Amino acid sequence: MKIRSLLRGRIKLPFTITFVAVFLLLNVRTSYAGNALNDGESSGIQQQKKQVTGVIVDIYDEPLIGVNIIEKGTTNGTVTDIDGNYSLSVAESAVLQISYIGYLTQEINTSGRTTVNITLQEDTQALEEVVVVGYGVQKKVNLTGSVASIGAQKLENRPMVNLSSGLGGLAAGVQVRQSSGKPGSDGASILVRGTGTFQGSNSPMIVIDGVVVDEGNAINSVNSEDVESVTILKDAASAAIYGSRAANGVVLITTKGGRKEAKPRFSYSSLFAQSDVSSKFKLESNTAEWMEMHNRAVMNMNPAGVVADPTLLPYKQSDIDTWRAASLNPNGTDNEWGVPNYLAYPNTDWTKYFYYPSFYHKHTLQVTGGGANNTYLLSAGYQSNPGTMPNTSLEEYSMRANVETTVADILKVGTRTFFNQRYGDVADSSTGGALFYINQMVPAMTPEYNGKYGALEDPTLNASMNPQNMENPLARLLLRDGQHITSRLNTTWYVGAELFDGLNAEIKFNYQDALWDQREHDVNIKRYSFRTDEVLAEYNANLSLATTSRSFTRQVARNLIGTLNYNKTFGDHDISALLGYEQTYWNYNGFSASKRGLLDYSITDITTGIEMSSIGGSYKRDYAMISQFGRVNYSYLLMFRTSLKPLTKK
Repeated sequence: MKIRSLLRGRIKLPFTITFVAVFLLLNVRTSYAGNALNDGESSGIQQQKKQVTGVIVDIYDEPLIGVNIIEKGTTNGTVTDIDGNYSLSVAESAVLQISYIGYLTQEINTSGRTTVNITLQEDTQALEEVVVVGYGVQKKVNLTGSVASIGAQKLENRPMVNLSSGLGGLAAGVQVRQSSGKPGSDGASILVRGTGTFQGSNSPMIVIDGVVVDEGNAINSVNSEDVESVTILKDAASAAIYGSRAANGVVLITTKGGRKEAKPRFSYSSLFAQSDVSSKFKLESNTAEWMEMHNRAVMNMNPAGVVADPTLLPYKQSDIDTWRAASLNPNGTDNEWGVPNYLAYPNTDWTKYFYYPSFYHKHTLQVTGGGANNTYLLSAGYQSNPGTMPNTSLEEYSMRANVETTVADILKVGTRTFFNQRYGDVADSSTGGALFYINQMVPAMTPEYNGKYGALEDPTLNASMNPQNMENPLARLLLRDGQHITSRLNTTWYVGAELFDGLNAEIKFNYQDALWDQREHDVNIKRYSFRTDEVLAEYNANLSLATTSRSFTRQVARNLIGTLNYNKTFGDHDISALLGYEQTYWNYNGFSASKRGLLDYSITDITTGIEMSSIGGSYKRDYAMISQFGRVNYSYLLMFRTSLKPLTKK
C-alpha cells in the first residue's frame, strides 16, 4: 500500500538516475544562493531574513519530491526532499514560487509567516494537451522524442512574408536562414539540429495536414493565417515513423478548422509593412574622388614611371577639377550643354537606385463555423510585394476550404483543399545577373532620368571606358520582360470512423499538382547621354538576335494513406498504438524552348519567333513508394514511457 502511495506521489528516485542529477543541480543552486548571502553580509549589506519551512503534498495528501521553491525575483531557491519537506531563508515579505511538472504553479506570500504548507493541484490541461506527430497526435506528456510545437498565437503575433521565414527563433535547435530578398525567392532554408549531410539536401521533410509534400517551396504556399500549429520533429526517435525521408527532421503543418454549433464568424486580417535592405554596401559616389583614387592606384603601382611620364595617369587633373567644381553647384546650368550639372557631371550612388524602400501588403478573409454535425473554414488571401529592386515584384492569391461532416455519430467525411497562384517578375537580381556589374560601375553615369537610361557621360575621361562596354546595371534589370507563374493545388479527402471504444480508422486520399510556367523575352533599351540627349549605346539593338523563351514544368503526386489508431487508458496504464499503410506516386516532367529573331519588340509570344535557338527541359520521370508502419506507446502513471516504431518500405 505504501509503494502504491509513493508512486501516486510521482516518486521517481528509485527508478531513474535522471532525477538524481536534477536534484543535485538544484542543491548546487541553493548552495550558491547561500554563498551570495554570506558575501552580502561580509560586504556590509544587511537584510532582514527569516527561515520558512513547510511540506508540499498533492491532492491525495502524498508528499511530492523535487518540487521547485524559488524566492520570486531572485535566484534563491531549494527543492523538497523525499518527504516533501523544504526549508528556505528568505526576505521578510518574500513571495514563494512553487512549480512542479504536471501541476499548476502557485505563488505564496510569506509576509508574517514562517511555516507554509502547500497542496499542489494537477494541471489537467497540461496532462491532456496533445501534440501533432507523424500520422496522428499524442499526449504531450507521453512524448519520448524531441518535439517542438509552435501554436497559432505565436505565428499570428509576428509579421511574416511567408511561413518558412516566420519560424525563425520559435524553436530551439532549428536554424532558419534567408539567402535572398527577392519576392518569391525569399523563402528561408530550415536546418533542424544543424547540417545532416555534406551531400544532397539538408532540408527537413514537409508534411501538410498529414500528407508529405515533396516540392521544395510548398511550405510557403500555405497562408500563415490559416495555420493552427507547426510541429517540428527533431530527433530520430520522433521522426522514425517516416523512415529515411526524415533524416533531416520533419516539419508538420496543421491548418485551422471550424467549430461545431458555431455561427458563421467572419475575420479579416491585414499586414502593411515597409521592406528595405537592412545593410547596404557603400560605393564611391563622388566622381572627382573616384578619379583621384584611380590615379593614386596607378601611382602606387608605378611611381617612377608616373614621375617620368605624368600622362600615364588615367585621369587629367583638369577633368577632376571641372567635375569637382560642378558638384558644388549641382543645379547650375553653367556648362556648354545648358543642362543641370547633376546630369552633365553626375555623381551617382548606385545603391540608392538598386535598393529602395517598398510597401508590402497582405490580406486574409476567413469565415468559420459549423452545425451540429459539420464544421467549415473558408479562406481567401492576397499579397503584393513590389520588392526592393526594379522588375522583381510578386503578386500572390490563395484559397482554402477545410470542411468536415459527421454522419451517424461514428463516421466523419471531410476535405482540406488549398490553391495558390503566384505572378512574379523576371529580373535576374542575383550576383550572376545585374549585381555582377554594380561593383564595376563608375559614378559618372546617370542611371535613369525621365524614363530614359543613361550611358557614360564623358568617354574621353578614359579611352577604355567607352559607352558600349560600360554597363548600366539598372537597365540590365529590365533587359528581360515577361512573367513567372506558379500554381499549386493540394487537396486531401478523408473518411474516418470509430470502430469501437478507443479504436479509430481513417482512409485519406491526397492529390497535388504544381505548375511552373515561365515566359520571357528580350527588351530593347536605349542608353542616352543626358548632356546631348543622343543615344550612345543600346541593349538588344538587333531584332534578328533578340530572343523569346518559354518553359513549362509540372509535378503531380498522389497519396493513399490508411491508418488504425488505438488509444486507451486502463487505470494507471496509458496505451496508444498506430498501424498504417501508405502508397505514394510522383510524376515530374517539363520542357523549355527558346527562339531567336522577333518581328517586333511588341510581339513576343514564342510561336512568333523566327529561328529555334534551343530546346530542352526536364526529362519525364516518375517514382513510387509503398510503406507499412506502426507505433506503440506505453505509459505508466504518466511517468514511465516506452515507444516502438517498426517501419517497412518498398
